[in-house]
Formats: sequence, structure tokens, C-alpha cells
Amino acid sequence: PALKAFVYFLIALVLVVAVGCFGWIYWYRNNLLVQVAQPNCLGLIILGCIVSTTTIIPMGYETEYRDSPDIIGADVACMAVPWLWGLGFTICFSSLFAKVWRVKQLFKAAAQFRRVKVDNKSIVVVMGSMLLVESVILIAFQAVSPQIWEREVLDDIDGYAIESEGGCTSENGWWFWLALILFHVVSLFYAMVLCFHTKNIPS
Repeated sequence: PALKAFVYFLIALVLVVAVGCFGWIYWYRNNLLVQVAQPNCLGLIILGCIVSTTTIIPMGYETEYRDSPDIIGADVACMAVPWLWGLGFTICFSSLFAKVWRVKQLFKAAAQFRRVKVDNKSIVVVMGSMLLVESVILIAFQAVSPQIWEREVLDDIDGYAIESEGGCTSENGWWFWLALILFHVVSLFYAMVLCFHTKNIPS
């Protein structure tokens, strides 16, 4: 209980800091440096961090066996973990990705002496595409082999459990976890390539 309370305190601290960052962005929204950094993208990065952080909350939810009255809540918590983790990562990372992609497009056009306008619509398409891929994987996960809560008796005396272990299980869930991780790794790798291409652009 003490460890769980400490973790929840840290979550609350992160959320308070995140709200403070939102307030800072809004307060200085007319500042040139903030405008250049694209306040909308900064806000989405913070939002993604908030969503990712809340992944810890359902991870701490537990119950007894499958006949428990709150088993539905435990099952929902089990599937909330990949949803919050996946969407949080994608919201945060796609914002960063879109910012770097925008810089690369502008730099590429300048190198070819062409004038190009990369508006917010183009950035939304980039972010929307990443969210679409992430959502498809998560929806397939939810529909095909969702995680459910299971508690296994490790030791008993005369049929009475004296030691048990509970956790989220899924018959084929590892395939979907693998798909999520691969998508994130590929996205990170491509973002590293974009950063390498734009590393010499003066700030």
C-alpha cells in the first residue's frame, strides 16, 4: 500500500507539472520562441506524456478470481494498459515527428531553391496516419485476443489457497504487443534518420 501510494503521488506530481506546462505555453503563446516551437505541437507532446503516465494507474488494479464481482473492472484495466501506453506514445511522438518532418521539407525545398508551404494540414495528416496505424493494432488486439485478469493458485492447503498470483493474460496477445513495439521502433528509427538529415540546419 505504501509503495502504491508513493507511485500515485508521483503520477499526481507529473500531472500537476504537465498542467503547469500547459499554462506556461498559453501564457507565453505570443512569444516569438514559443511560436517558432509551434505551441500546438508542444501541447500535444504534453498531452501524450499525460496519457502515457496514466498507464500506471490501471497497472495497479487487481482483484481475486474470475468469479469476483469486479472482474469486469479488472479486465478493462488490463486492456487499458496497451491503449493508454500506445496512444500516449503516438500522440507525443507523432507531434515530435511532425515537427522534424516539417523542418526537413522546408530545408529540402530551400536546397532546391523552391518555395514550399508546409501548413498545419500537412502536419495533421502525418500525425493522423500514425494514430490510425496505432489504433488499428489496438482495435485488433481488443477484438481478437484481449487481455483478461487471471489469478492462479500457487499453493493451497485442503483446497484453500494460501498463495496466489494474479495478472493480465492473453492467449495471443504477445503478437499484438510485438506489433506495437515494432511500430514504435520503426517510427523512432525513421525519426532518427530525419534528425540526422536535419542536424546541420542552423537554429
